[in-house]
Amino acid sequence: MSYWSDRLDGYMKKTGLSKKQLSERLGVAYNTLVKWWHRDPSPEHVLKIQRLLDSRESTTMDIFQESTVSPGTGSIVVEVVKEGIMQTSHPTESPTDNEQKEYPPLSKEEAENLLSQHEVIRDPIHQDIWITTLERAIIDSPAFQRLRRLSQLGPTQLVYPGASHSRLTHSIGTLHCAEQLVQIVNHNYEVYSQPSLIRIDPYPHLLIRICALLHDVAHIPFGHTLENEGNLTKGEWSDPSRAELWLGNDPYWSITNRMRQFLIDWGISDSKADQVVKDVRRYILPGDSERHPDFPMSDYPMDLDCPFVVDLVGNTLCADLLDYLARDMYFCGLPERSGDRVVKYLAVVRGTRRQGGLAAEEEFQASDNPAIGKGRVVLLAYRFEREHFAGGNLKLVPKSEILSEAIDLLRRRFALAEKVYFHRTKTSASAMLISALGSASMKLNDNNTYIMSDSDFISKLRVDNSERTKHLIEAYEARRLYKPVYKLNYREPREDDPGLLKLWRVMYPKYRDSKWRKDREQELETIAELPRGSIAIYCPDNNMNLKQFEMLVQSHPTGEIKYLKNILDPSRKREMDAINERFAQLWKLQVFVDPDALDVSLVSSDPVCDFSALCESFIEFPNDIPELQGQGRHLQDQIADRVITEWEQAGKGAVPHHVYNELVKASYKGSGSELIEAFRNRLKALMETE
Repeated sequence: MSYWSDRLDGYMKKTGLSKKQLSERLGVAYNTLVKWWHRDPSPEHVLKIQRLLDSRESTTMDIFQESTVSPGTGSIVVEVVKEGIMQTSHPTESPTDNEQKEYPPLSKEEAENLLSQHEVIRDPIHQDIWITTLERAIIDSPAFQRLRRLSQLGPTQLVYPGASHSRLTHSIGTLHCAEQLVQIVNHNYEVYSQPSLIRIDPYPHLLIRICALLHDVAHIPFGHTLENEGNLTKGEWSDPSRAELWLGNDPYWSITNRMRQFLIDWGISDSKADQVVKDVRRYILPGDSERHPDFPMSDYPMDLDCPFVVDLVGNTLCADLLDYLARDMYFCGLPERSGDRVVKYLAVVRGTRRQGGLAAEEEFQASDNPAIGKGRVVLLAYRFEREHFAGGNLKLVPKSEILSEAIDLLRRRFALAEKVYFHRTKTSASAMLISALGSASMKLNDNNTYIMSDSDFISKLRVDNSERTKHLIEAYEARRLYKPVYKLNYREPREDDPGLLKLWRVMYPKYRDSKWRKDREQELETIAELPRGSIAIYCPDNNMNLKQFEMLVQSHPTGEIKYLKNILDPSRKREMDAINERFAQLWKLQVFVDPDALDVSLVSSDPVCDFSALCESFIEFPNDIPELQGQGRHLQDQIADRVITEWEQAGKGAVPHHVYNELVKASYKGSGSELIEAFRNRLKALMETE
C-alpha cells in the first residue's frame, strides 16, 4: 500500500465511488489507477489526485468547473480545467451496435492510453526499446515466450556460432523498428504538408505495434528451413491450424484471448475488445478465402482499412527487414552500415489503384480527397528546402540519390542471403534436417509440434522410429555435415529452349515434392549400397524465400506512384536487375552424401563418379560440378555389374559378355530394390538358356 492509496480509499469511502468510477473522474485508465495501490503515481497524476482531494475537502471542486446536459443526448458533459486549459470530456458509454461497426473501434484517447510507455527493454542492436503495458502482457504470454526457444537462423549457427539469437529478440526489435517508421511517417506528414499524405492516428499506430510484435509467433522450429526450403508444410500464418492456435480461442496458447481480457480489464468494452482482436487477426493473416474464410482476398492489402499497417510491418521496406538485416549480420559477425537514410523519406500517401491494376506502368494515383483512396507506404524521392537567404521560399528539390539508397538496401539483403541464409555449409545442414523430417514418423501438422522448441524438435527426431531419420540427426548433432556430390545450378527460363521448359515445368515441381525426394534418396542409397540416411536431396524454392522488392516511389508531389523498378533510370535499372539476377543464381539443387559413407574428397574415384552418374540419371540433368559431369557408369551398367558379381560370387558360374549386353539392353520397371530384383530375375532367365 502507498500513501496515495490510503487517501484514495478514504475518498471512495466518503463518496461511495467505485475504482472504475474514480478512474473516470480522474480521467485516467482504470489499469493505471489500480497500480497506485502498489506504487506511487507519477507527478502529473499526483497533481490530479491532489486537486480531486482538495475539491472534496473544500466542497468547491476546482477541477470540475461546470456540468451541463448535452442537447439531444442526455449525456453529461463536464468541462475540465487541466493546467489552465478548458477541455471537454464525455463519460464512457456503451456504444450501440451501429457504433461498433465504425472504424476505428477505439477512441483516440483509448488508443493513446494503450500506447503509453510502460518500461524499457535493453537490446544489443537498438539499445533501449520501450514497450506498453499491453505489449508486456503479450511478451509474458506462453505463446510469445516460446519464441525465446526458437533460433532466428536455425542451422546457421553450425556455420556462424554466434548466430544463436532468438525469434523473441527479433520480434521485439521489429516492434522498435515499426515505432521508428511510424515516427518518421508522421514527421514527414508535417514537413511535406501535402494534401495526399496521411498521418498515422493512434489506433492504426496501436495495430502496427501489435502486428510487429506478433508477426513471427506462428513459426515452428527451423521454420524457414522446413517450410520454405524443404516444402514440408505450409508456412507460418498460411497454416490455418497455427492461426487458430495462436489467434483463436485456445485457453492457454491464444494470444488474442489474453489480449482481449487485458483490454476489458483496462476498461475497454467487450464489443470494442472483440473488434480490436478481429482487426489484429485481419492484419496478421493474409486474406485468403481458402485459409481464412472470414477474410476473403480481394485486393490485399488494399481490401484493408489501413493497408499501410501491412506495408510498415512486413511488406518490402519494412520493420521486419530493418531489424533482421541489422540483427542477423551482427550476430554472424558480418557488420555493415545500417543504411537507414532511405527510411527517412517514407510517408503514407493516400492513393487509388489505377485502371489496369498491377500490370499497369503506373500502379497508383495519389488522392487529395480523404473520402477516396487508402494509405500506402511510399518512398518520396524529393524534399522541400528553404532557399539560403533571408525570407527565402521553400523550393522542391529532387532526391534521386534516395533511389540509389533503396538499391543499396536490396544489395545488402542479397549479401545476407549469400553469406548466411544460403551459405554452402548451411545448405548442407538444412538438407539433413529436411531429409530427416521427411523420413520421420513425426509430422508437422499438430499442436504438439507447433509448441516445440528447437531442442525439443531435435530430441523428438533423435528417437524417431525411422532408421534414416536417426542416422541423419546423429550426424547433424555431431556436425558431421554431408558433402555435395551433385549440383544443378540455376538456369534462366526460356520459352524457346525445350530443356529449360522441361526443367521448370516438369522436373522442378517434382524436385520440390518431399515424397519424390524421399523416394529418390532411398533409391540412391539402395543402388549405391550406402547406409540408410546417407543421402539428402536439397531443392529450395526458386524465389529463394525472398519477397520481391516492390517499393512504391513518388518522385514529385503531383507525380504518379510507381514501383521502384518502373521509375529507375537505365543505369540504376541495370544495377537493380543485376542484383535480382544474382539472387536467382543462388538457387541450386544439390545431392549431399555422408562423408563416412562415401569419401567425396576422392573426386575422381570410381565410387564417387558412379554415384554422380546415378544422380544425373535421377535428376535428368548433367552434374554442374565440372570434375564429375558425365563421369561414371550408367545406372543399368552399375546394377548389371552388381547382380553379375553376386551371381558369380555365389558359385553359379561365369556370366558371358553377351549375357551382360542383353542384361543392360532390357527394359525394366520399378525403382530401388524392385529394380535390382528385376535385374536378378532377368539374369537368371538369361543364364538358364545358356
